[in-house]
Amino acid sequence: MLKQQKQFGLMLVVLVSSFLGGCDLLNDTAAKPWMGYAWNMKQKRVEWFFNSFETHRDCEESMLHAIETPPNDQWYSKPIGCGYSGNDYWRVLIMNALFGGKDLGCIARSMNGSANGMGYGPVLDRTNKRGEGWYCV
Repeated sequence: MLKQQKQFGLMLVVLVSSFLGGCDLLNDTAAKPWMGYAWNMKQKRVEWFFNSFETHRDCEESMLHAIETPPNDQWYSKPIGCGYSGNDYWRVLIMNALFGGKDLGCIARSMNGSANGMGYGPVLDRTNKRGEGWYCV
């Protein structure tokens, strides 16, 4: 029941945001907005894989394949996940709330990313609120 309430609440946010934010909420600004991450066994932390994907499913399947096949299986393992990046803050927030991995931290604004369709995106590190060229919003 709690899961259904959460989903209903998120759908309500989507509807209200689409009315307030216009149609941009429904459009992707990047051709491949999903990026995957996996657990680095040596470093004992999650790390981004710098491959981009068109869909969440493509991202997850690729991450599973990556950690199960050599040579990545020597260095990476579960947990895996995917994060969504784009130029619309509300879309990025909603997509990561619905489909993003549990290891995601804040939504960050890139100070130079809007030109390539990646103005906003999730951060894996929950302790840092700003870094070189970005800050949490």
